[in-house]
Amino acid sequence: MKTWTLSGGRGRVRTTSDLCAAMPDVPKTTVYRHVGLLAEAGVLEAAGEQRVHGAVERRYRLQQARAVIGRDTAASMTLDDYRRTFAAAMASLLAEFNAHLDQEHADPMADSVG
Repeated sequence: MKTWTLSGGRGRVRTTSDLCAAMPDVPKTTVYRHVGLLAEAGVLEAAGEQRVHGAVERRYRLQQARAVIGRDTAASMTLDDYRRTFAAAMASLLAEFNAHLDQEHADPMADSVG
């Protein structure tokens, strides 16, 4: 199973179903809830929608500018906020690394990613 995030590519677009498939250990309801919250907050934008089996499936794109923590926000963060932010950044890095390794013919030594 390939693992990836919405970051890492200009204009990368994914459906919530795609994200659920990439994270089978996370309950689907949790993924849908988080995608909804991120879309509501403007971190994700709907990049289109289509009908699939009678339901509307939206494709989302990360709003890079909304995914950045500004100086004022950083100044008001607690130490626990910093811990959670760092953990999220590391999880994203791990997902990108896994996506690279999941590619057919991945060679960490040749690719200098190891």
